[in-house]
Amino acid sequence: MLAVYGRTIAVQRTLPLRQHATQVKASLQSRGMMLWVTNIFNRMDHSQLHNEGPDKTASDFVLRMGGLAKICETPTTPEKDYSNWLMQPSDYPKYVRTGMSLREVNLDKVTVTDMGMEHFRNLSGLMSISLKSCKYITDEGMDYLLEGNPVLRTIDISDTNVTPAKRDSLKKLNGVTVISD
Repeated sequence: MLAVYGRTIAVQRTLPLRQHATQVKASLQSRGMMLWVTNIFNRMDHSQLHNEGPDKTASDFVLRMGGLAKICETPTTPEKDYSNWLMQPSDYPKYVRTGMSLREVNLDKVTVTDMGMEHFRNLSGLMSISLKSCKYITDEGMDYLLEGNPVLRTIDISDTNVTPAKRDSLKKLNGVTVISD
């Protein structure tokens, strides 16, 4: 029973009000904590970018986040592609740890945010990226992806938060295949 303006009103609840408020507060705090942790993992390591270059930095990011990456020795030697997907940093062939080119990326269902998409700027050899079911990717993340990726040919943005207007503009890019819902 709840008294409002001198009248008694019956209120049906499954939890006492104080316990419900505590659960709501804990839920909001855990979401905030999760977002904070997600942003930490998605943050760009600018010192690595400076020391090792954009391709190595991006491929390390992909592997750290639980995605898959394919590389080749240099962007100008696609005949020396490595056909196997890299799943962890120890999978890099020892002699191409630096000077390599990131060729393909699969980040399906990985918690990548727009902040993490900054890793995909200026990759001279990136041809294909799959971001299927990356719920935190928006138009801003697509803008990072389109900066300085001259050979990008395939983008899968199915089940992301990229707006229909941005999807349409991506589909108008010459030579780029966009896969979306």
